[in-house]
Amino acid sequence: MGFLTSTAAVAVATALAAATTTTPGTAAAVTPAAAPAATPAAVAAASTDSAFMSTAALRSRFADGEFAIDATAITGSPTPSGVVRPAFVGSFPVLGLPDVRMSFAFVTLEGGAFNQAHTHPRGAELLFLTKGKMDVFFVEDNVGPNARTVVNTLNAGGATVFGQGLIHGEQCVSEGPCEFVAVFNNPDAGGLTVAPRLCAGPPDAVAAALGTTVAKAEKVCRGVAMGPSAGPSRD
Repeated sequence: MGFLTSTAAVAVATALAAATTTTPGTAAAVTPAAAPAATPAAVAAASTDSAFMSTAALRSRFADGEFAIDATAITGSPTPSGVVRPAFVGSFPVLGLPDVRMSFAFVTLEGGAFNQAHTHPRGAELLFLTKGKMDVFFVEDNVGPNARTVVNTLNAGGATVFGQGLIHGEQCVSEGPCEFVAVFNNPDAGGLTVAPRLCAGPPDAVAAALGTTVAKAEKVCRGVAMGPSAGPSRD
């Protein structure tokens, strides 16, 4: 939402000054005078400042076509194992409207592929599987007696939820590809892929987290994936 424009700010300051009288040699006293009517200039300034607009007026700023999003046209970051196509407010401002405030991602995984463990720091997620069969999991946070990993298997038409900020991920376990839509309750839910972001830390801290030497940690980190990736080698 926008800040008060300079014209509107001047109008507000003028109105406040008009409601205050000062007698030389005495402290300023606020009079009970009725609030002055807004000037045409102030009304015009406020009408173009999103902080003073109704939700319907904000919607009127968008063309009809901006309310329709073709998820298949989003490039995303494709890999041989799949692609994640996010739709956040930065690319689709209509998602940030006060009565909308949500975002989504359209994800395709090849058979056997993983959507790497990740979090959404600013949003909870509802995942709906439209194609294939998929294992899903989330890891409970550190607090409380039930710190656990929750694992489920979804068939097409199934759904699951992940709490805001919890580490979670998916693997397509069908022979053919899987497709799902993830809907978030924040227009800027964000995304943080666990392994590569951990590996971006100071080498000593990464090695300590992995319980190994710096050299071995660096070798492990060279193989981590940011996007969808194939299943692990059993060698």
